[in-house]
Amino acid sequence: EDESLGLLSSEDDEDHHDGSNGGGLLLFSADAASSSSSPTQKQRQKRRRRRRNSFDYDEVGDSSFSSSVCSSTKCLTCCMVVILIVAAVATFIPKLPSKDDVDPAYVDYKCPKHIKQALSSYAEFDAIYEEQAKAQDTDNITVFEKTFRTSEFDDWGSTYNEVKAAMTPFKSKYYPPNIKTGDNIYESACGIGLNLLMTLEILYETANITDITVYGNEYIEFSTNKANDIFDKMHTDFNLKKGRICMGDSANLFNVPSDSFDLVFSGYISALVDPLNFNAGTQENYDQYYYKLCNATDWQGQKLNELAQKVQDDWFGRWVGEMVRIAKPGAAVIAEQISETYCGHEYDWGGVSKDFWVEGVNRYDWDVDPESIVIEDDQLFQARYHVFMKKNDEEDSEDD
Repeated sequence: EDESLGLLSSEDDEDHHDGSNGGGLLLFSADAASSSSSPTQKQRQKRRRRRRNSFDYDEVGDSSFSSSVCSSTKCLTCCMVVILIVAAVATFIPKLPSKDDVDPAYVDYKCPKHIKQALSSYAEFDAIYEEQAKAQDTDNITVFEKTFRTSEFDDWGSTYNEVKAAMTPFKSKYYPPNIKTGDNIYESACGIGLNLLMTLEILYETANITDITVYGNEYIEFSTNKANDIFDKMHTDFNLKKGRICMGDSANLFNVPSDSFDLVFSGYISALVDPLNFNAGTQENYDQYYYKLCNATDWQGQKLNELAQKVQDDWFGRWVGEMVRIAKPGAAVIAEQISETYCGHEYDWGGVSKDFWVEGVNRYDWDVDPESIVIEDDQLFQARYHVFMKKNDEEDSEDD
């Protein structure tokens, strides 16, 4: 059958139309070819369908491949765009400091937006302090730098240079051994900042200590602004750095973190003008009231006088307690220009006795070594004195 089919398929039709015996062969072969050619045609048809299908599959494959390539390209493009955007934004974002980049003298806290009226606030005195601050013109810092040293210092009746000369022996003795270059310092009730500036000058001139970061608080808002203005503009040889100078109550430094400063001091602790709330109206009237109590012979007057001094002691206790709290363990805490009690020296504003300090360690639970307390008389004002003490270090606190 295969040979007949092969012969038929290889010869022309006219060679087989002569009617010879070959016709039978032709019929036979035709039948055989008919029966054998059908599957071959089906096979051919299947092959054609397969080729068509394989072509379709190739087209689909190519399409899928093209789609995947396009998708990959789009994805890559999107990724590149995102990377470029992130890189561009990153150039405008400040680098987060590492532990090694952070200045160890920097203390991070915010100034309070509002503070409550301090117990020591007295309208007559507050007005005087504000007028003193306004008298210091810092708009032209060059002129200020040339004139402030010969101008009156904080209504003390002495110039800046005179006060500096009187304070240098004490400051040069107790400050340099307890602070070094690169440390920070905090003044409680810093006014417009001149005593703080004076302290930095003495540290530099007597011990070559520089790069001190300054912090402080002041109750009078105008004075606080003036202090910031001075430390922002002042030109110095000792590279001062300003941290935070906030408006605040020295007896309630709620915004200032504990254990933060290498040295804490106050140039003057403002006494309570009217500890018994007589509301007498003027300083002259207050003086009359409290002068009478100091000289009272009746038990009621003597009792009121004791109560007035206890209220004053408690006020100082709170103020000093805050200074101790914000000092680092083992740091120096210094109180300058402390007034004696009102009855001990009636021509000053009132204060505490020298015995108050050692007794205050236990009475007010100050974290202070009582054996570190040293008291020295002031050279500028009669019946005023300075106090030096040290906060307990961590080992002493744990032992206690």
